[in-house]
Amino acid sequence: MAFFAESTYEESYQDLGIKVNDYTDFDMLALEACNTVQEMDNAIMQGIGRYELAQVREGAEVVYTEGMMDTIKSKIEKIWNFIKNWVKNVWNKFIGWLESYVRGDKAFLTKYKKKLDENLVYLDKDYEKTFKYAKIIKDGIESSFKELEQAGSAISSKASAGRSAVKTAGEKTSEAASKALEEIDDEIDNVKEKFKDAEFEEEVNAGWIKSNFSKIIDMIGQDVSKIKRQYDKNFKALEKDANENIKAISDAGKDLDQPGKSNHNAYVNFMKSVASKASKYHTWVSSYEIKAIKGAKSDARAMARAILTAKPNPKYNESAFDHNDFEAYFNI
Repeated sequence: MAFFAESTYEESYQDLGIKVNDYTDFDMLALEACNTVQEMDNAIMQGIGRYELAQVREGAEVVYTEGMMDTIKSKIEKIWNFIKNWVKNVWNKFIGWLESYVRGDKAFLTKYKKKLDENLVYLDKDYEKTFKYAKIIKDGIESSFKELEQAGSAISSKASAGRSAVKTAGEKTSEAASKALEEIDDEIDNVKEKFKDAEFEEEVNAGWIKSNFSKIIDMIGQDVSKIKRQYDKNFKALEKDANENIKAISDAGKDLDQPGKSNHNAYVNFMKSVASKASKYHTWVSSYEIKAIKGAKSDARAMARAILTAKPNPKYNESAFDHNDFEAYFNI
C-alpha cells in the first residue's frame, strides 16, 4: 500500500537498502525482510545439519564445543540485530517521509516549482500512463465543460417555452403544466445520461507532459474552494431571481376571480416546480464539475510527482541483507 500519494520525500538507507516514498509497498517490504530472516535461519540450520551429517558419516559422536555454541549464538543474535535495525530504519524513514508530506497545492508549488522546472528534461522518454482527467488539464476547465453549459442552455430554453405554453393555456393550464414539466424532466435526464460517463481520459506520455507542462502547473494551482464559492454565488443569484419572479407572478393574481384564479395558481405552482428542478439541476452540475476538477488536480499532482522523481536515483542493494555472510553459516 502507498500512504498519502502527495509526498515527494525520497531518500534511502545505504545499510539496509530500504527506500520509502509515495510508491513504497510496505507489505512487500516486510515480506522481503521476512524472507531474509528465513534465509538466515535456514543457513544456520543447514550449517548445523552438515556438521552433524559429517560426524555421523565418520562414525564420530556429535559433540558441540563451547566455541561452536558461541558461534551459533552470535549468528542468532545477528538475526535479531537485523530485525531491530530493519524496524528502526523503516520507522525512521516513514516518519521522515511523513513529515515531508505537503498538503496544500500552493505549498507544493512553492516548494517544488524550481525542481519541477529542472527535472522536466529528465522525464523518461518511455513514460506512459492513462489519466482519467487528462483532457481537462489539456483543454482547460472552461472548454472542458462548454458542452455541458450548452446543454444547460437547452434546458433553460425548454423551460422558457413551457412557461409560455402554460401561461396562455387558459382552462388547460394544469394539463399544460404537467406536459411542460415532463418535457423538462426528460431533457434533464438526457443531459445527465449523456454526461455521466463523459470521457476526459487520455493516454499521457513524456511528450504530452512536456507540451502541457504549464497547464499541469496551472491545474495544480487551481483553488477548488474558490471555484465552488463562485458556483454557490451564481446559484444564489439564480435562486433569488426565481423567487422574486415567482412572488411577482403570485402577487399579480391576488385579485383574480374564478376560474382565472385557479388557472393562475396552477401557473404559479408550475413556476415553483421549475425553480425546484432548476435548483436540483444546478446542484448536480456543480457537484459534477467540482468532482472532475478535483480529479484533474489529482492527475496533475501525479504528473508532477513523475517529473520530480524523473532524475535518476542512486542504486541501492537489492536485498536488505548482505548475502555474502551466508557462506559463514556453512562453516560452524
